[in-house]
Amino acid sequence: MKQSPSPSPSPSPSPSPSPEADPSPTKGRARPPRRPTRPPFRPSFPTRPPRKNQAVPPSPPIPLQAERDSPPPASSPSPSPSPSPSPSPSPSPSPSPSPSPKPSPSSNPRPPPGSPPNIILIMTDDQDYLLNSTHRAYMPKLNALIGDKGLHLPQFVVTSSLCCPSRVSLLTGKFVHNHNVTSNQAPQGGFGKFQRLNLDADWLPNYLKAAGYRSYFTGKFINLFDVPVGDTANCPKGWDLFDPLTDKTVYDYIDFDFMPQCKKLDSFRNAYQTDTISDRAVGYIDDAVKAGAPFYLQINPAACHTACPKGAEDGGSCVPPVPSPKYRGKWDKAQVPRLSNWDVPLSNILGVGPDNSFAPRGIDNHYARRLESLMSVDDMIEAVVNKLEAEGILDNTYIIYTSDNGYHLGNHALSKGKTLPYEEDVRVPFYMRGPGIPQGVVHPYMATMVDVTATLVKLAGGNPPDHFDGIPLPLDRIAQAAPAQAPPPAVPANPKHWTSTSGILRQMLPLEMWINSLSKDLSRKDYRSVRICTNYTLTGDGRTETCWKYTIWCVWPTTTNFKELFDLGADPGEINNLMEAGLNPNQQRLINRLDALLQVMGYCEGTECRTPWARLHPDGSVTSLEQAMGTQYDNKYAAYSKFVWKSCQQYYDPINNEFGDKSLGAKTRWSS
Repeated sequence: MKQSPSPSPSPSPSPSPSPEADPSPTKGRARPPRRPTRPPFRPSFPTRPPRKNQAVPPSPPIPLQAERDSPPPASSPSPSPSPSPSPSPSPSPSPSPSPSPKPSPSSNPRPPPGSPPNIILIMTDDQDYLLNSTHRAYMPKLNALIGDKGLHLPQFVVTSSLCCPSRVSLLTGKFVHNHNVTSNQAPQGGFGKFQRLNLDADWLPNYLKAAGYRSYFTGKFINLFDVPVGDTANCPKGWDLFDPLTDKTVYDYIDFDFMPQCKKLDSFRNAYQTDTISDRAVGYIDDAVKAGAPFYLQINPAACHTACPKGAEDGGSCVPPVPSPKYRGKWDKAQVPRLSNWDVPLSNILGVGPDNSFAPRGIDNHYARRLESLMSVDDMIEAVVNKLEAEGILDNTYIIYTSDNGYHLGNHALSKGKTLPYEEDVRVPFYMRGPGIPQGVVHPYMATMVDVTATLVKLAGGNPPDHFDGIPLPLDRIAQAAPAQAPPPAVPANPKHWTSTSGILRQMLPLEMWINSLSKDLSRKDYRSVRICTNYTLTGDGRTETCWKYTIWCVWPTTTNFKELFDLGADPGEINNLMEAGLNPNQQRLINRLDALLQVMGYCEGTECRTPWARLHPDGSVTSLEQAMGTQYDNKYAAYSKFVWKSCQQYYDPINNEFGDKSLGAKTRWSS
C-alpha cells in the first residue's frame, strides 16, 4: 500500500512499467529486445468517391459559441489578460501554477523517421464545455500545449449524456442503440451489461493491436467495473496493459485502488488520484518507448466528477469534487456563467424540476471545486507532453482531449447533473494536436464519440470496419479550410494516414437516452432526438445557417409524447420551444423531415449512420436538409409514419416500447 502525507507539487516519476503484464517491475530488469524496424508507414485506404451533390455541412451559427464565454459578473474579479480572443470568465485573481520542470532527455532508443504515430487520448469525467471549464484562465496548459498547438472543435457532441453509454460508444465505435449499454446502473448498464453482450470481442483495442500497436489504459474504465482480484478470465481483453480504478474507489480522490491486469490491488491512501494517474501514464509511455512499437494510451481521470463514497453515484451521497490540497481555494470567487437559461424552468409537462434545492451560492461552490480538480488534470497534460518531448516523440504523437459527457449547473433551474438532451449536457471539450494538424485551429465541424473511434483506427493505419457508426474526422479538409501556423517541420504537412478520402461529412447526430435513475424526476424520462446543422432557416432574419434540435420525450407514468423543437442559432439556451406555440405550415414541413431523420438516425447501423440521406433518397438526389425541403418532397415526408413512444422504460426495447416507420429502419426484432 502506498502512503503519502500529501501530494507534492511536482510528483516524482513512477517506476517505468515493463512490457510484461505486471506494471510494477523490480529495478534493473533486463530491457526487452527491440522489435525489428518496420518499413515506413504508408497505409492505403479504399477510396469512396463523393456521392453526387454530396452536401458539405455548414458552419454552425456564431450564437452557438457566443453564449459560452460570457462576460464576468461585476462582483467577481477577472484574471490577467490572456491571448484568448474570447472574454475572460470570472475566477479569482490567483496566479496560474508555475510550470513543472521538464525531464531530461531520455536515453531510450528513438523511433526511426517514418514510424507510425503514437496516440494518446485523455478523457475526463462530466466536464462541461459551455460553462467555460476549459477556458485558458482555468486550464492554461490544455490551451497552450494542445489547443494552441492543434485543433479545437467547439461543436463536439455526445449522443448520450451519461458516463457509461458514452464511454462504451468510444470503445465500440457504435451509437448507444447499437451497443445497448444504456445506463450506469445494472442490469441495463455498467460492466455487467458490457460483459453479457461480450463487447470486448470487437472493440477498439483489437483494431489497434491488428495495426501493430501496443495499447495501454489507466484510470476510470466504465461504471460498475468490479472484477474479483485475480479473475483474469473476466478482465477486458485486448489491452497490453489494462490498469483501471476499481468501482468502489473510482470517485474517491484521496484513497483509491487500481487493479492492473485484474491480477492484484495497487492501493493508495492519502494520495491524490489525478496525480497518481499522471505518474502511471508517464510510466506507460516509458514502457511503450522501450518496447519499440507504436502505442495507444488512454488516460481517464475521474475529475471533475463528484466525489462519491464506495463508488455510489446516485441517491444523494456524492459531494463536490475534492481538489488537490495545493489547489484548494484557488477559484473560490469563480461563478458559473449565468447563461440565458440560468434558473429558467423546463416545461411543466416534463416533470423535471425546477430544483427545490436551487441555491446559487452552492452551485458556484460546486463549480469552483470542479475547476480546482481540473487544475491537476492540467498538470497531467503538461507531464505527458514533457515526457513525450523528452523521449523525442512529441512531434509524432497525436493527443486528444475530451470528456464522456457535459454537465449543467443552474441551467433550466436544475442545480447540477447530466443525462438531458440540452446543450450543456451533450457538448463536451474536444482538442487535438499531432502530425500535420495546423496550430491554433478552431473549426465548426460537428463530430461525436463514434467518429473518434473511426479516427483512431485510421490514424493507426487501419481501416474502420463498415459496422462502425462513425465517420473519421476530415482532418485534411479542416487543415485546408482553416490555415494557421505551419505544423512542426519534422512531419509531413498532409500525412496520408489521416487524409479523408470518403467525401462523407457529419451533418446530423442522434441524441438518445432511456433514463435509469434513482431520481424520481428523471426515472423513465426517455427521449429520442436529432441534432442537425444546416443552411436551412425559417425566420427570415438574415441568418444563413443554424442547427435544429428536435426531441420527442416519453414522460412517465402517463406515456405522454412531449415534443421540443429548438432553433439553436436563434435560441442557444433552448428556452423557446417552437412546438408549444403551434406550428405554421412551413414549420410542419420541417417537422416532417426531422421526424423522418430522427427515425433514420435512431435506428441506423454502420454505413447508414454515416450516409443517412441514402435511406430516404437512395438515388442520391438529396444529401442535405435544404435540398430535402423542396416542395416536391412534401407528400413523401408527410406520408411517413411518425415516431411514437408506446411506453416509458429504463431500457432500450424498440419492439415493445417504440413505434415508427419500418421503411425508415424502425425495428421489427431486437435481441441483446
